[in-house]
Amino acid sequence: MVDYDTRLAAQRESITTINSDGSFDIESRQTTGVSEYIHTESGTWKCTGKEYIFYTNIINGVESENTVMYEIIELTESYQKSSTINEDCESVITDCPATYEFMRIQ
Repeated sequence: MVDYDTRLAAQRESITTINSDGSFDIESRQTTGVSEYIHTESGTWKCTGKEYIFYTNIINGVESENTVMYEIIELTESYQKSSTINEDCESVITDCPATYEFMRIQ
């Protein structure tokens, strides 16, 4: 995923790996033109119908408890568009609610 985060004024590229065993890994690189920041997350996920939840238990190598719920807006075999739901936008430093587009790469 490549997007531009308007609140951080940074371009962000993410690789999200969602595994069939219920685990996930995310690596994001944010570049402002002056510096680069690498952010990693891992945890577990579950999906029920058009909603899925990421339970993040490690952020940048440190134990964490973070839960984010998403709604699937569009889904094909190679593309997914989702938006965060039930998120406290006052406590987040990025775009909120956030809409993500994923392309499948194999």
